[in-house]
Amino acid sequence: MGVRPVLGHLRAWAFCSLLVTSPIVAQRLGGAGSENFKILFFGDRYEFLVPHVGASMRNSLEFHRELYGWEPHEKPIVFLQDFSDSGTGAANSVPNDYVIMGISPFYFTYETLSAIDRFFWLANHEVAKQ
Repeated sequence: MGVRPVLGHLRAWAFCSLLVTSPIVAQRLGGAGSENFKILFFGDRYEFLVPHVGASMRNSLEFHRELYGWEPHEKPIVFLQDFSDSGTGAANSVPNDYVIMGISPFYFTYETLSAIDRFFWLANHEVAKQ
């Protein structure tokens, strides 16, 4: 066995020991809410969006309540995330009512819809799917 493989093993062992001994810090999950829904987001960096997203969700829930007489069977959870480079959204009602809102901007190059306010549009679109 030469010197190079031994050095490679020592480097790998040193790197792994640093990973094991270094403290692991999880990202804090923030939250806000009202009597009608709850908003979850990672850390403090999305906190400035909470009042606007809250107002959009409140307006959307009121619109669907007045137009269709629809009431959610539980308090919906709105999860703000930034996992992709383009704006996305999703909604589900099984097992819990939740809405996922991507905060990245939409790509309107090939779209026929241009949303003036993406959070208002996402809130109306995703609540309609519940």
